[in-house]
Amino acid sequence: MHQILFLFEGRRRVKKLVLLVAMLLMVLATAGVSLAQSEDSVSDTELSEAAQDTGADGSTTTAAGEEDLVKALVDNVNAFWESEFALRGYLYSPAGVSFVYDEPVDGVCGPFYPTYGPGYCPLDTTLYYPVDWLYEGRDLADYGEAALGWAVAHELGHHTQQQLDALGIQGWFSIPLEQAELQADCFAGAWARQAGEDFGDGGVEAVLNAMANAGGPGHGTTEQRISSFRLGYDTGDIAQCLAPTETVPAG
Repeated sequence: MHQILFLFEGRRRVKKLVLLVAMLLMVLATAGVSLAQSEDSVSDTELSEAAQDTGADGSTTTAAGEEDLVKALVDNVNAFWESEFALRGYLYSPAGVSFVYDEPVDGVCGPFYPTYGPGYCPLDTTLYYPVDWLYEGRDLADYGEAALGWAVAHELGHHTQQQLDALGIQGWFSIPLEQAELQADCFAGAWARQAGEDFGDGGVEAVLNAMANAGGPGHGTTEQRISSFRLGYDTGDIAQCLAPTETVPAG
C-alpha cells in the first residue's frame, strides 16, 4: 500500500526547472479559465449513483462501472477545489483523468503501468488511473470504495499544491516531499468532510483502515498519515493543512 497514491520516485526526479516551466505555462493557460463548473461534470447525486453501480456481491462488476466512479470522484474533488479557490478570489484549473488498461501509458511524466496505483503527473495535470485497480486483486478493494475516494482526493491534492505554488502560496514544490504527501492526505480529509455520504461505502473508517498499511518512505508514518487526514476531516479547513508559517486567505 505504500506505493498507493504515489508520484513514483523516478518521476519525482524530473528536473525542477522543467516542472517550473510547466507550472508557468499552466498559469498562463488558466488565466482566463471560468470558475463555473464544466458542463460535463457530475453532481453529488450522480457521484452516489456511480458508486452504487454494483453487482449482486456488492462489488462493481465492470471496468465501465469503475471508470464512471473514478470520473465522478475526479469531478467532485475538482468542484470542491474550484469552490475553495473561488471563495478566496482565485481561479482553479481542474485536473484531468486518463485511464490505464492492459498496457502501460507513456505519458509526459514517464510510463504509467496497469499494475501500479493511481499517479498524478504535474506536467500535463492529469491523474492516471489503472482500471481494475480497485476490484481485481488490489489491496484497496478490501477497504471499500471510500478508500478510492481518498486515493483520488490525495492525488488531486498534488494538483492543488501545484496551483498554490503558482499563486505564491505554499504548495508541492515549496516544502519537503514527505510534508507534501502528508499535506495531500490533509487535503483529502477536508474534501471527504464535505463529500458526506458521497464519500463512498465504508466512510472514514474505511480510509483509516487502509491507512494502517499506507505508511512508507517519502509519505510519512502510518500515524502521521492518519493524523493528517483527520486534521483535514475534523476541521474541514484547508488552511489547517498548510505549514504553520504560511497562510491562505480565509473564505
